[in-house]
Amino acid sequence: MSEIKITPLGTVSPYPKGNHNCPGFLLEYNKEKLLLDCGSGTSRLLNMDSDLKNLSIIISHNHLDHYSDLTTIAYASYCYHNLGLINKRIKVYSRDINFEYLGNTHYLEFHNIMDNFNSAKLSYLKNIHDTPCYSTKITTKEGLTIVYTADTGYNEELIEFSKNADLLICESTFLKGQKGSKNHLYAFEAGQIAKLANVKNLMLNHFWPEISPEEYINEASVYFENIIAAEEGKTLTLRRN
Repeated sequence: MSEIKITPLGTVSPYPKGNHNCPGFLLEYNKEKLLLDCGSGTSRLLNMDSDLKNLSIIISHNHLDHYSDLTTIAYASYCYHNLGLINKRIKVYSRDINFEYLGNTHYLEFHNIMDNFNSAKLSYLKNIHDTPCYSTKITTKEGLTIVYTADTGYNEELIEFSKNADLLICESTFLKGQKGSKNHLYAFEAGQIAKLANVKNLMLNHFWPEISPEEYINEASVYFENIIAAEEGKTLTLRRN
């Protein structure tokens, strides 16, 4: 049986507020862990030091709300190394990003791209955004598929990229009536993409901290039914025989 656990660690942008952190999603598959982005506050929900022992990180792009907690994770790794509780560096994967200015990152190991995650295949789509940013698709050998969009404007290529996915984790920055941007999606656009891609489930995220997630669900549900709002610490488990 193929099983992936998805735990949102952060769901809002551009700043954390209250119990809400900036974007980050922890995936667990075959005892390995993959963190998709680590915005401000996400490290608060990691189980130190156990999560650091088998953790890899993918950073979608170089906006602070998606990677700023790398410094916290790096320093935690440094401390746990000194205590002898972990013995390998955390691998961080990204494109077009120079992390040298972050400071002490000696206990992080940087790589350009991640092709597989413990026998699951990874593929990427370049998004419409004001800085290079990539959607990530994870497909297990049993065919279980998850797509994480990160930040993107409306992109018809994302429909094909997400085709028949078991879960689409899709940004939904704006609501109708707000002044939007070509670099981000409205909630109704996320619903349209989910419908056209024929995904099984849609998880919305990247909410404004001042707006209730239910408002995003209401707007997207005009086009798609199986919707949930990402919620910090609430794990979703997907299975396939």
